[in-house]
Amino acid sequence: MVLVSLSLLRAEPAFDCPRSPVLPISAQFFNHGRSLIVAYLDSQELVAWNVDPWNQIWSHKIRTRIGATAYHEETRTFLIWNLTDGIDVYRLSDKPTARLHHVHHLRVTIRCNRICQVQFSLDGLVAITGSDNGQVMLWDIRSGKLTQSLRHGKGEFFVGSLSYVYV
Repeated sequence: MVLVSLSLLRAEPAFDCPRSPVLPISAQFFNHGRSLIVAYLDSQELVAWNVDPWNQIWSHKIRTRIGATAYHEETRTFLIWNLTDGIDVYRLSDKPTARLHHVHHLRVTIRCNRICQVQFSLDGLVAITGSDNGQVMLWDIRSGKLTQSLRHGKGEFFVGSLSYVYV
């Protein structure tokens, strides 16, 4: 039998501190791992932080709730599954005023409001997304056009999680 004293555990912030009303839904490293973008579900906000020393760089409010995100370092492109009508594509501008700039909106008909994962192809030129109707969709990032739709089942399956292997 092992006994653990909870008095040795320390939480930061302390449990008696007021809780934040926002829920971080995803985090993406950028700037070659030196910075972090945290996306918050209901507050519709993205906040960028330097990792060392830890300080806030900027924050950006978007028009919708945030479901899932992906970032591609080489193209400096950021995808947001927006829980309203599809995927928003942003570009991270160069220094000294590093900010997100809206580039495209990839419209997806959402029948059931579920969070679907978004991914990039290896070169960052294709967005890969799930859906609530059994489709995996491939989008050309430059044009914002749907290039391929891979159907699964009879449109009744939810594709919320994606992964791929580059060979």
